[in-house]
Amino acid sequence: MRLGATLLTGAVVLWTEPVLRTMYFGQVNIALMALILWDLTQPDTRASRWWKGAGVGIAAGIKLVPLIFIPYLLLARKFRQAAVAAAVFAGTVIVGFVFLPSDSDQWWFHELFLDSNRTGFIPWGGSQSLRALLARTMGSVTAAEPAWLVAAVLVGAVGIACAAVLDLAGHQVAGILACALTGLLVSPVTWDHHWVWIA
Repeated sequence: MRLGATLLTGAVVLWTEPVLRTMYFGQVNIALMALILWDLTQPDTRASRWWKGAGVGIAAGIKLVPLIFIPYLLLARKFRQAAVAAAVFAGTVIVGFVFLPSDSDQWWFHELFLDSNRTGFIPWGGSQSLRALLARTMGSVTAAEPAWLVAAVLVGAVGIACAAVLDLAGHQVAGILACALTGLLVSPVTWDHHWVWIA
């Protein structure tokens, strides 16, 4: 019964826009989501405890948005997992500098990672972050910037706190999903295919 329901749900989810567009564009969003979910829902056995959080660190090394899981883990009192995630993320940055020093230097020290405009037109309807919503509402990215910064801080703080409260109350998957939703909302750019967490 459970397997049948899972397969039926999976078939329906495959037809949602975020999943279809992720596959169409050849993006890694589904793989990163699966890595984070697998990592954070492992049982706390002695054998697995030492590496829990590593998947979050790897995912954040590929795309920065999963970094939001580190403060979530801290608030959920999963200090070891937060430390492992932060250390693995730092390791991915170091590996980047070892193998691609020039590109890494350009990314981290010449403000490329802060330039969200390089990914496309922020107010476009396919961008579903708070920043894009406010830019569309207020008529321009520049006009919306102060409101977005305030909204991002407030939504980020409340969202991460709610996610941690859910986790501490024993609703681990709901906490993870609340954290992921918060990350998608506060990220400067969240294209429609980033919303694979609907799956």
